[in-house]
Amino acid sequence: IVEAIEQSKIMVLVFTADANASPQIHREVERAVNHGVAILPLRVEDVSPSRALEYFIANLHWLDALSPPLEAHLKHLAGTVKALLARMQSTTAAEQKPPEPKRTRRRSLVWAWSGAALLALAIAAIIAMLIVRPHSPSAGNTPPPQQPAGTGDCTPIVRSASLALKQPEPGSKGQVAGGHWTPCRSGTPSELNSVFGTSDGGQLWAAGDGGTILKSDDGGATWLRSNSSTTNELDSIFGTPDGKHLWVAGAQGAILESDDGGANWSSLGSNTKNNLKSIAGTPDGKHLWAVGYLGTILESDNGGANWTVRNSGTDEYLYSIFATPDGKNLCAVGYSGTITRSNDGGAHWQAQVPFGLDTPALYSIFGTRDGKRLWAVGNAGDIQESADGGANWSRPNSHADFAFNAIFGTAGGEHLWAVGVGGAIVRSDDGGKTWMPDSVDTTDNFSSIFGNSDGKYLVIAGDHGTILRSVISN
Repeated sequence: IVEAIEQSKIMVLVFTADANASPQIHREVERAVNHGVAILPLRVEDVSPSRALEYFIANLHWLDALSPPLEAHLKHLAGTVKALLARMQSTTAAEQKPPEPKRTRRRSLVWAWSGAALLALAIAAIIAMLIVRPHSPSAGNTPPPQQPAGTGDCTPIVRSASLALKQPEPGSKGQVAGGHWTPCRSGTPSELNSVFGTSDGGQLWAAGDGGTILKSDDGGATWLRSNSSTTNELDSIFGTPDGKHLWVAGAQGAILESDDGGANWSSLGSNTKNNLKSIAGTPDGKHLWAVGYLGTILESDNGGANWTVRNSGTDEYLYSIFATPDGKNLCAVGYSGTITRSNDGGAHWQAQVPFGLDTPALYSIFGTRDGKRLWAVGNAGDIQESADGGANWSRPNSHADFAFNAIFGTAGGEHLWAVGVGGAIVRSDDGGKTWMPDSVDTTDNFSSIFGNSDGKYLVIAGDHGTILRSVISN
């Protein structure tokens, strides 16, 4: 075992209660880390790592195999390793590049670790162990009641002096936000996976791990925690422009709804146990779509009361969905650069992989109000663009040294922002033709970005309860 670990590049850690308690497993993981072997945790029981293991794996990227069918997760495990092998074998200069920062924990199935190239455990052995391994019951699902979270202390972040991006002066007319970023205390250590707000940015909501839902009524200065009545990971939040009606999607098919501005939440039946990673809809909230693992696409035409499973045309994991305000044009992106779109309100979908199966995963998509121009971002700094509603795609900017997790832009797409790993923020002021860095002095991973249609108000959410905002006054 010792020799095998030292000669490997990836260790698949099948994470169970027994593995968590095993001193031998702890020693093997420690030895792998000390020899530069990437750890790929595969969670088959809903348990938290012990302190002995937490030091090594708490901030790594996890694959979850909690929801049935197990075979689908095993298939995706093999596909993940295959994609890693192909990508790393084709990157001949990988050792000459600086290592990428850790990607944010979104439970994605693409891993940005440099040097990973070989699977250390036999897939057959993993399959045999998983099939006979029972799942342990989940922990209690009642989070704390609504309580104060933030303190209102928002202090400007000092920007890196090495950046070339010229920043607008506060209050300059015709400018958009970005560059003058202010962190606000959210009052939670949880990872925040999604942020949404009213059209003026006066009210904000954030959703994250452990059933976390936060609300701010003062543009992000102070926050309250809402009782979501779940401990599921919550990955996406969407609502009407006035913020009165909100929906959240997350792990194990969870969809939550609030009809009172986020004060109270109720659970909706979604007809799936697959993890849902993104939810979007029409401005009136009557028509909704949610996407997730194994090509899952759900549609509701009555505000979420009932959901219909649609054929997405793919069994790849889908991470993000975009919808035009009229709900006619839709586009979702996901694993291996998969893109699937619909021009009839979601009734029929056409999937494609424009740049082949070795394309990095795409984690987020944004489009103009008419849906004609689309941008998608993802792993390995990939940025893709379409000028015809998603029929054809180009890659004018790709392969930066970090992963992008989210993209947002002004209504017409003139100004765009992408955020990701290690505090990465890039901005384009020419519709995506060129991009400039806009880094801040933080290494927290960013998961989501939201703003108003003119880009004068922006807010970012991420690891450790991170909330940043940037405002340009009129």
